[in-house]
Amino acid sequence: MHPLIRVICFLVFSTWLALGGPNRLWCAAALILIAYAVVPAASLRAALTMSRRLRWFFLSLLIIYGWFTPGMPLWDAIGTPSVEGLSAGFARVLALVLIVFAVNLLLRSSSREELLTAIYSLAYPLTLFGLSHERLALRVILVMEALDQTRERVTQALSTRPQGKISPRGIGLFMSTLLSSVIAHAETRPRQEFHLSFEASPPVLQWCYPVLLSLTLYAAGRLVLPFAFW
Repeated sequence: MHPLIRVICFLVFSTWLALGGPNRLWCAAALILIAYAVVPAASLRAALTMSRRLRWFFLSLLIIYGWFTPGMPLWDAIGTPSVEGLSAGFARVLALVLIVFAVNLLLRSSSREELLTAIYSLAYPLTLFGLSHERLALRVILVMEALDQTRERVTQALSTRPQGKISPRGIGLFMSTLLSSVIAHAETRPRQEFHLSFEASPPVLQWCYPVLLSLTLYAAGRLVLPFAFW
């Protein structure tokens, strides 16, 4: 599949998930399962690792939705979460997990040059507003690379810190030292060269992929089932 089509399919997938709806979420989950059934097992392990790193963020979403959304309490006690809040929270968490799995597929199926070329092509209309689509594409790729490098430095720093109870002052000192290290690494990083490998335009038939994906998720959202998932 052409890199541009892969990125457009990811954007279509993420947009429909952002609109919510239980039927659409389960349809998207089925599509993700089918996609991971035909890729190497390493891709699934990488997606699970990415999701595990976001576990505290997912938990915070459940707490915010569950305890701050009005509705019927889960049980008869003061300060309990609402059923409607937990349902909305689970829906948001499921949508984010599916997007994480889709991001992992996109990153593992596309090289840096392919992603750069695809983003460059998608951002071309921004030139009508006086913005540089070349800089936007480069910054997106550089940010993606910087995130991986920063995560490795944080993991390394955490593994070498002293064990035992740390005071709030010690945590602040540790974070400031880590931040200074990241900034120093960024300032001394050698320059990189990026080459855009412009491929031929996507075949006309491949443009049907994002259209079919959009129609599938749209139809799933409009489908009326005799039972509710939550």
